[in-house]
Amino acid sequence: MKIKQDIAELLEKGVINRETAEAIAEYYDKKAHLKTNNSSLLVTSFAIIGSLLVGLGIILIVAHNWDQLSKFTKNILSLLPIIIAQALCGYSLLKKDHPAWREASSILLFFGIGASISLISQVYNIIGDLDIFVLMWMLLALPIVYVMKSSSVSLFYILGVTYYASLSGMYGYSSNPPYLYFPLILGIAPHYYQLYKSNPKGNYLYFHNGILPISFLIIVASFSSRNEFILMPLYFNILTLYYFIGVSKHADKMRLNGFKNLGQLGLVFMLLFFSFKFFWESLLFYSFDIEKLFSTLGVYLVLAAFVANLIALLRKGSLLEVIKKEVFLTAFVWLTFIFIIGLYSPISFLLMNALAFTIGLIKVREGSKSEDLAELNFGLIILSVLIISRFFEADISFFLKGILFIAVGIGFFLANYFTLKRRKGHEQ
Repeated sequence: MKIKQDIAELLEKGVINRETAEAIAEYYDKKAHLKTNNSSLLVTSFAIIGSLLVGLGIILIVAHNWDQLSKFTKNILSLLPIIIAQALCGYSLLKKDHPAWREASSILLFFGIGASISLISQVYNIIGDLDIFVLMWMLLALPIVYVMKSSSVSLFYILGVTYYASLSGMYGYSSNPPYLYFPLILGIAPHYYQLYKSNPKGNYLYFHNGILPISFLIIVASFSSRNEFILMPLYFNILTLYYFIGVSKHADKMRLNGFKNLGQLGLVFMLLFFSFKFFWESLLFYSFDIEKLFSTLGVYLVLAAFVANLIALLRKGSLLEVIKKEVFLTAFVWLTFIFIIGLYSPISFLLMNALAFTIGLIKVREGSKSEDLAELNFGLIILSVLIISRFFEADISFFLKGILFIAVGIGFFLANYFTLKRRKGHEQ
């Protein structure tokens, strides 16, 4: 590199010292590495998209002429996707050790497995449930993640397992909760750990940290289908646990970790959703069958998540200190008490609104104090949605509701204006 020759020349002539020369060389090495990574990511992305389009195109062509083909030809064509994809995988491993080749050939093989299973089933009229088909597909596809070191297939595998568990537990294919989801999702745990250790700020880990928590949130409802009111404390505790993971020291190494984002946004959504009366009115008339309640996994998941949150909270320090630093980490404590009170009294509706309002105020105060506009506006959004929701529930005229919208808008403008003004004053 020319830059290294220039650094050597400057060092030789005494313009810079050795420490400065090493710092400059390290800076340009990192810059070159980042450029290479970005280029590799772009090539890999196009390769993945290209392989998906090629696969879909072949399927459409074959599907158009399927009825005119003989059984022997259908059998050959049914196995052809796997044969071609495996040949490409072997070539990419032995001759082309490049992420783009590995990911593209792995995705072709992943979808080739699904295509071959469905085509063979169609040729021989093998009838089966959709959830069993997806399960077989995912089990056969899992080795691709490790043989090819394919993070793209890992992401598709998570989506497939989530779809299987949804079919099995929520949409009538099975009356039992999808317990198999847990060992299936643990199948990609070694690959996830390797991603975390090798490249904690990489894009693939970022996508895994977004898809994995969402997957569990989708599936967890099936473990409480017979006691739907348990879902409220269950989701609150799980989202809080996500937030604890997101603000842990391990998450600091990650880029934009999805656990923190999903936990925070999910908690805000639930705070605002459960600030309406209808849930608490329904809860008062709901009769809990204790025997039935403890026969579902959902209750034990609530207890496990609550205990995990409580241990994590106690390790953070005193409750007052945590409220000042991360108010969302304490939300599960108040919500548990509000839920228990809601079983016996309608006052929980007011307590829920008070909690949401308090969290909004704390966020506004934190944003104003630190001059962080994102934090300030986050708190203002919580307060605004809460106030507007209560006004829409109230029996007042549209004129007054219009005045409220104007007042909220002015409040946003003034809060941001004075924060920016104070920030500029400190910069000067």
